Amino acid sequence: MMLGGYASVINGTVKHTGKTCAIKAYEVDRLEDLIIIIESEATNTGGVSLRDHNTMGKAHINVIKNVKMIGTGNYGIETYGKGDPANKTRPVIDLIENVEIDSITYGLDLSASIGTIKNSVISGSKSGISIKNSNDFSVTINFVGNNDIMGGESAVVANYSSSTGTVGITADKYTDFINTSGGDAFNVKVSTTNPSTFDIVGYTVEGNTFTECEHSVSGGSCTERAECSICGKAFDYVHNFVEDESKRVLPNCTIQGKAYYNCSDCDASKEEFIPRDADAHEWVSTTKDPTHTEDGLISYNCLYGSCVGEEYTTTIPALGHTYDDGVKTSATCDKAGFTTFTCSCGHSYEVVDENDPALGHSYEKTGSGDGYVEYTCGTCGDVKQEEVLYVSVAVSAIEIDGDEAKLTIGSEYTEAIVYFGENLGEWGEPTTEEVVDGVITVPATTATGFFKVEAK
Repeated sequence: MMLGGYASVINGTVKHTGKTCAIKAYEVDRLEDLIIIIESEATNTGGVSLRDHNTMGKAHINVIKNVKMIGTGNYGIETYGKGDPANKTRPVIDLIENVEIDSITYGLDLSASIGTIKNSVISGSKSGISIKNSNDFSVTINFVGNNDIMGGESAVVANYSSSTGTVGITADKYTDFINTSGGDAFNVKVSTTNPSTFDIVGYTVEGNTFTECEHSVSGGSCTERAECSICGKAFDYVHNFVEDESKRVLPNCTIQGKAYYNCSDCDASKEEFIPRDADAHEWVSTTKDPTHTEDGLISYNCLYGSCVGEEYTTTIPALGHTYDDGVKTSATCDKAGFTTFTCSCGHSYEVVDENDPALGHSYEKTGSGDGYVEYTCGTCGDVKQEEVLYVSVAVSAIEIDGDEAKLTIGSEYTEAIVYFGENLGEWGEPTTEEVVDGVITVPATTATGFFKVEAK
């Protein structure tokens, strides 16, 4: 939401799930009677951010009143360094009253002044208020009334040690600064050459050292607050508070919890923050089932606020295969017998049976062709061909029968190439002849000479 022109937002709920902040404020009259809920996965987000604008002048808000900010990401309210360069002490927010902030990091992230903070609870897991120098602005804050400023590392942190800007904090006797981890409430480093000013009831300040009064508290009842007789610091009324455990809100990794108390002697009640528990996640799991060969995963994501996306996983071991009792396949001519074991997922493997070796083929000649002889296995029907080559063979007998000459070479041959020459080594054109019962029949010749035969 973007606001300018001194507009106001009054009475409602703002729910933010995007990036940056819920409300970008330029010139705003008032934000009043609001609940601002931050449910964003972005880490650098917040409730209200003051911004400059070319047509709207310098960022400024008159009043933020009766506003509650929950799960406010990195900050509840930030000034984003947008003070007035012409008047570096001018507040960018005149009044913050009855505002409750529970932020992931800083309740207020300031680089410009706030006029007055009154009757508010401002909490951050690091600091309730972080003061940062930007363009040498002087940051002043006036705390009035029942304020609780709380942080896990310090209530207020400021670092101006190398700056020309100054810090000024005034706080009356009703404002409490609390380090929820038990340490120092103030972590302030300011320039000694350009002194800052601190007028905080209950503390004496020398340079960067804040020393809390060793209070001597007296008085106090259900109708009168106790006070320190040394510094005048006001403490709570003295009630006999008993927690209403039915209303207790437990903390988690993102939001502080709350405890609610009622006085047994009067109608007074109070609320106390329970510190955020960084380990109090609420995990939601997503399961990827394992297969027979791959591990499964259970992924856990935390549901709370800015913790969304934090994740860890556990492994579910792979199931492994579950095989049947096996199916036997008997040996064939060229493969030994084996048993096939099959898993329910379809994966299988074979185990050879050493007692059932391959049978071997039983081939018989079943035909021939040009340059080959064909054989067929009588067991499995497998067919193979073998190449046949011509080789020189001896003629064991020659018989002349009229115009024909019969050459005997042997019955294992089927075809022959016949050469004739009147002298050895001087061969004429060959002829291809069929071999019948070991005999080749060629035309007879009256010439004296020699035969040469190659057969297959």
